[in-house]
Amino acid sequence: MVRALSFMFALFVSALALLAATALEATHDDPAPLPPDQATSTTASNDEPTRPRTLPLTPAQEALRNKIRKALAIYHRRPVNTRDHNPWEVFHWIVGYGTDATLLQGGPGGQEVNAIGYLNYDGNCRGGSLLFVDRDLPSAEKGPGVQGHFGQYLAILAQSYVRPEYPIRVQGRDFTVADLIEQEKRTCQTGTELTFKLIALTHYLPSDATWKCDRGQTWNIDRLIREELAAPIRGAACGGTHRLMGLSFAYKKREKRGEPITGESLRAQKYIRDYHKYTYSMQNRDGSFSTEWFNRGGSRQDLERRLQTTGHILEWLAYSSNDNELDDPRLVRAVDYLSGILIDHRNSQKWEIGHLGHAVHGLALYDQRRFAGSVPGGEMGPVADGEASEEPLTSWRDLRRERRDSLSALEGEVGCGEESFGPPLDVPPPEGDDAFGAFPANEVNETAEIAGPRLR
Repeated sequence: MVRALSFMFALFVSALALLAATALEATHDDPAPLPPDQATSTTASNDEPTRPRTLPLTPAQEALRNKIRKALAIYHRRPVNTRDHNPWEVFHWIVGYGTDATLLQGGPGGQEVNAIGYLNYDGNCRGGSLLFVDRDLPSAEKGPGVQGHFGQYLAILAQSYVRPEYPIRVQGRDFTVADLIEQEKRTCQTGTELTFKLIALTHYLPSDATWKCDRGQTWNIDRLIREELAAPIRGAACGGTHRLMGLSFAYKKREKRGEPITGESLRAQKYIRDYHKYTYSMQNRDGSFSTEWFNRGGSRQDLERRLQTTGHILEWLAYSSNDNELDDPRLVRAVDYLSGILIDHRNSQKWEIGHLGHAVHGLALYDQRRFAGSVPGGEMGPVADGEASEEPLTSWRDLRRERRDSLSALEGEVGCGEESFGPPLDVPPPEGDDAFGAFPANEVNETAEIAGPRLR
């Protein structure tokens, strides 16, 4: 009898200890659980995503929306330039602002041109250009100051929804983005980093496309997914966030096309859902994510490191989360934290452009998905010294409208033409396959009109 009571008491104490442990909020000092690529995967929910809420915003949601847009507006006022920034820095600016990204030609006081049009038309940035001709097809250089990864530039064009027929001009020869797609297809190789090719080719090709690389191997989207799932997250580019983004693209594209999530895309979906749980398990109390990427919890005080890690991780989560997860308090805290440090340190911190581009993209994705990019309400207030007004923002793209008006007269004086900077970008309407993350329908015509190199 005494032995039985002792046993029951021991069980009771163990249960209390377990409850206490689970009630405590995890801190950066807690040992991290095994990441999904080192643990047994659990079955992910395959619930149909719902659309963002149509209910009126709460005061807290409205404040968050305005905070995001203030951060986006502040940095959109600070474009890169061709004298001081290399192609790698320019296309990371494109990561943040897509077809709205502009750069100043010749230096900080130079003429404003569209960043994508400039790079596609063999524009020179800090003494070098991005593109060259390889075996009769355009290709992007890889190395310091240009691409850090094969397929990176095409992946950025894909995430900016640039059409495959958009022109490229290299060494006096005319091509299109479709030719760059063919180049990336023929250079697929087993055992190499295929992250950015997966993003690009998933976007531009049908899900059942097959092709042969220049070594005669047969490739398809499933093979790209399989190769990437076999590769590690830890030690991959930017902590593994780009690999996670590629795998997210793989099944999200099928989802948006109304295609079944089966086979390799289902494996990718389960893998990503498990990584969501793992990522949140290491989130810091202030809303930031681990400064040690996915290796373990961490909360270094270095602001640049915090922007780098939280910006990249939020970018991936803002893309890969389902619509019904956009109001998850953990995701909301991360958005609030990232917006806050960008606003609070806008004058005291000179952010590294790569980190800034991914952070801005994360905020823009969340704004587009949760708040539909623009809402009725306040107008853009006056902007001075590169800072956004404290007034509510209708949309950070209002800055683009201001810039169009101020440049309309200038264009006739300087004679900037299509031959120099490429034609206007034609952004597809946000419906069907490209509905996720594209521009609002009522802005498509304006985008096609003014987002091109001449900013008409």
